[in-house]
Amino acid sequence: MEDLQEELQTTVTKHLEYLNLMGMVSNLSKTEAVLFARGRKQELEIEIGGEVFRTAKEMEVLGVTLDDKISWSSHISKVVSKAKKLNSALSFIRRKLTEDQFLKVLTSQFYGACFYGSAAWLHGNNSYKDIRKINAVYYRSLRIAKRDFKRKLSRSKLDLQPGPDIRVPQLS
Repeated sequence: MEDLQEELQTTVTKHLEYLNLMGMVSNLSKTEAVLFARGRKQELEIEIGGEVFRTAKEMEVLGVTLDDKISWSSHISKVVSKAKKLNSALSFIRRKLTEDQFLKVLTSQFYGACFYGSAAWLHGNNSYKDIRKINAVYYRSLRIAKRDFKRKLSRSKLDLQPGPDIRVPQLS
């Protein structure tokens, strides 16, 4: 464990020196580190500029939450929470827009927010429970858009499946 601590410290120091040489400034208040591993692990400390940092359990990179267990459960929980709030807003504005206007809002706001980066996180080793959570909020958005959406689309076309590509069904 001490070897890992030393190597981590050396690597971080070298990276910060390189960034400094290239004229870039590191914002230490925004600096985070996560050790990715599936097995048992402990927190490590890194000293940067006289400050001591502890490795975190998760971090957000470009809107995608990465956790130390190499799973997507944390990210999916955040997506589901955001989707529930969006669905409440969608229910409210549904009555005020034409169907065409609403579908544009649904596609741009809901799908954009909920499925951002999904080529990575939906393709991973997700639990059945996580996939069901995503499908539930996804179905809710479809129900808001068209109450009879299940009659028009088969279940196999509706369920989100892990894969490199997500296609949102066309509601017409």
